[in-house]
Amino acid sequence: MKLSDSPGQGIGVIQVSVHGARDLVKPLVDRENAIHALCAVSYGTVRHETRSVVSYGGVVWEKTFNFVVHEAAPGEARAVLLHVYDQMEDAGSRAFLGRVTLDVEHVIR
Repeated sequence: MKLSDSPGQGIGVIQVSVHGARDLVKPLVDRENAIHALCAVSYGTVRHETRSVVSYGGVVWEKTFNFVVHEAAPGEARAVLLHVYDQMEDAGSRAFLGRVTLDVEHVIR
């Protein structure tokens, strides 16, 4: 995650690169061995998703997303949230696999 100058509004642009995940554990609700993994990345009200990748424990997305950063209101926490899901195609639902929260304030300083 890095902050660069914003050509328009805001104080900058955060660029989040999602490379991959390893040692993913398959939820017990699905009998198939493969994981249909996808990563949802959000900042504020903006949300992006990687494509779903079929994997047997490790996955590579190599996807980059940009988010415009604005001045924070007093007491407002700013964070980028990454959630990894198993896109269970036969059930038409998602099983939660894990998450990471990245504090934007550390990047701005």
